[in-house]
Amino acid sequence: MTRAALDASPHRRATIEGRADDNFETATNRIKTFQREGAPTLAWLRDAKVPVVELDASGTPADVWEQLLAVGRLMRSAVAL
Repeated sequence: MTRAALDASPHRRATIEGRADDNFETATNRIKTFQREGAPTLAWLRDAKVPVVELDASGTPADVWEQLLAVGRLMRSAVAL
């Protein structure tokens, strides 16, 4: 993720949601926290052969929703309900 993207997303959220704490430093800390805590969990899941789906959340909410629907369609055939 570029510095410009890190700056833009929190600024947009801060403007829309009134979150003064959403800034480059906060976004950077969130990424560091994920790398420290989330990445090892994802590695463990992958090693255990648990399907892990990665989404591109940089698009519009509708784009992300379409990705989720596509994953649901793919998983439906792989999992007996």
